[in-house]
Amino acid sequence: MSATKYVYGCSMREGNFATTHNSCFKIDSLVKVNVESILRKGLDNPPSQVHGCVDTRSIHEIINSEDPHDPIKVFALPPRHYAQECSFVPRKDGVSEDDGWLVTYVFDESWLDDRGDPLPDAHSELWIIDAVSMKEVVGRVVLPQRVPYGMHGSWFSEEEILNQRGVHHYRNE
Repeated sequence: MSATKYVYGCSMREGNFATTHNSCFKIDSLVKVNVESILRKGLDNPPSQVHGCVDTRSIHEIINSEDPHDPIKVFALPPRHYAQECSFVPRKDGVSEDDGWLVTYVFDESWLDDRGDPLPDAHSELWIIDAVSMKEVVGRVVLPQRVPYGMHGSWFSEEEILNQRGVHHYRNE
């Protein structure tokens, strides 16, 4: 473990993880936080006692920020597109700690029917996002099927595994 300047995470433009913990997480925003900048700001301007959040802006205010030095940057997915927790992939011989890409699975819910079930041709994509700008998708890999939503991983009971529907229910092969 060593000091790090950037931390990456997930967010939602509406609602929060606490209210959706019994269903699926629908991540529509990936977040990059410049921890070094926030800590420096705090040391330069020590706050009085802090209660709750240090940065009280909404996710919408952060997304709309035009400050090129904003310590928080958000990659907002298009409507009805949801991601999973991202992984950072550093560029070989990168020039800064954030010089690389975020990779995540993304699903477009227009591939769901009226009941919320995936259509036969439903598929996810692996998106490769520029981690420096947090604005540009630099690559997309279309996957052969849908990747269900999840964070870190999911635990399925033996009953759920044994009762899952086979892929032939989703494909016309």
